[in-house]
Amino acid sequence: MKNFNFLFVVCWFFWDCSETKNKADLIIHGGRIYTCDSSFSVYSAMAIKNGRVLATGSDRDILSRYASDSIISLNGNCVYPGFHDAHAHFFGLAQTFRIINLKNTASWESILDTLIKYSKNSTGWIIGRGWDQNDWKAKIFPDKEELDRLFPDRPVFLKRIDGHAAIANSAALKLAGINEKTIIPGGEIKISQGKLTGVLIDNAMRPVEKVIPKPDSVEMEKLLLKAQEVCLLHGITAVTECGIDYEDAMLIHRMQKENKLKLCFAVMLSDQPENLKKLHEPLPESDRFRIIGVKAYADGALGSRGACLLQPYSDTKRHYGLMLCSIAHLDSVAKEMLRIKKQLCTHAIGDSAVRVVLDVYARYLTSNNKLNWRIEHCQVVHPSDLPKFKKHKIIPSVQPTHALSDGPWAIDRLGEGRIRTAYAYRTLSEFSDILPLGTDFPVEDVNPMGTFAAAVFRKNLHGEPKGGYYPEEKLSREKTLWGMTKYPAQAAGFKHYGYLTPGTNADFIVTDVDLNKIPEHQITRLKNIRFDVYIDGKKINYRN
Repeated sequence: MKNFNFLFVVCWFFWDCSETKNKADLIIHGGRIYTCDSSFSVYSAMAIKNGRVLATGSDRDILSRYASDSIISLNGNCVYPGFHDAHAHFFGLAQTFRIINLKNTASWESILDTLIKYSKNSTGWIIGRGWDQNDWKAKIFPDKEELDRLFPDRPVFLKRIDGHAAIANSAALKLAGINEKTIIPGGEIKISQGKLTGVLIDNAMRPVEKVIPKPDSVEMEKLLLKAQEVCLLHGITAVTECGIDYEDAMLIHRMQKENKLKLCFAVMLSDQPENLKKLHEPLPESDRFRIIGVKAYADGALGSRGACLLQPYSDTKRHYGLMLCSIAHLDSVAKEMLRIKKQLCTHAIGDSAVRVVLDVYARYLTSNNKLNWRIEHCQVVHPSDLPKFKKHKIIPSVQPTHALSDGPWAIDRLGEGRIRTAYAYRTLSEFSDILPLGTDFPVEDVNPMGTFAAAVFRKNLHGEPKGGYYPEEKLSREKTLWGMTKYPAQAAGFKHYGYLTPGTNADFIVTDVDLNKIPEHQITRLKNIRFDVYIDGKKINYRN
């Protein structure tokens, strides 16, 4: 009888303990969970319910307080909030799957060979993207002469890697109505000896882009799903889409509602009249989708010498670059965004363009504003302009991989003096409360590990350059991980994403690599990291 009473007490004890535990949908334990909260707290266990974080703590704490039918041991692996790319072109990435990839081409002749092979099994337009004349032995823009000879009747349009220049053949130029007398504000049509070369800079590309046939909605859905698969492969669960039309934003929103797109999206609408009108209307919004404001363009890119500089380019006398919009236009957009309390996010790369944008913003932003107006890229900033970021709470949104890909030729454009104030991310971080980091894909590779390596080590994923690119501008690991998680969500106005604390969305990734500890000599390990991805606390099967 005594033995029976003892067994009854023991059974009652365990039954009572399990009944008093809070029920969770999922418990993970036995690892290192980087919450990326404001204290950069690290725990070993986490409980999740209804797609939200219930609690974080030690294994003993979480397992004693919570019960679940799904308990996963991390086996020492690391957990991070899902990566959020702060500046990307998701639609642009999707479009790359239907055009010719011209990245890493060694010469103009190799591009022509690629086009010839492609043309044998295709009809209609020949479209490509990714060439960079800086990678060639002869670092000059190509000419359309050979394109005209090879494809006299098929239109050809090939965008430069940065998306700020292109070359088109005569068939494409004719369809777009471009000739030697055409003038396009904010753009440049290259002419040599009185004839079109086919090279179009910045706004000069628009007439051609308008006449290129677009994919239908069925094809576009397939392309977007492929883009999502690539993002998930690299641990990206959220994207700030930098500049699309309202119709494209609605396609994203619809595919989300149909549970096809699972990523979180913050969308900037392109600076076009029809998009600006939509911002005045009630906008669809969900827990995973927001149209945050408008994306404007102040200048072009450094690689195509379109970035607007205070002093001439070091390798091109009397050339300062281009302003793509007037100060009056930018001022009018700023005034309207202030009125409707939306974000203004402006592309500005050269120090002259950055100064213009800062000064326009300063007319409307008080020192305690919460509007999250941003400057995208901020690649060259004059030192005297840096305090304006902090004074007016303007967010610099940067892409660390640009420093490495531009590095080999950027000094030619800027010279010894200016290069030291270019791609200066540590310095920028000292003048801003937050520094969101992105890739600018498909300009750069989607892999956010490239962002991490460029920010923390000032090297690419091959470990180059050997000593690091101006290593004094390295970011700390904490600021880098915040820049890939918490800061982008904060800059986009998402309150429950980007970190893992009670009440936040349970979007997280699991990997065997500890980014807070991996030594620099193991940088190449970052190239092929595998991630298990969880969205709303559920594991996503994205590998087909």
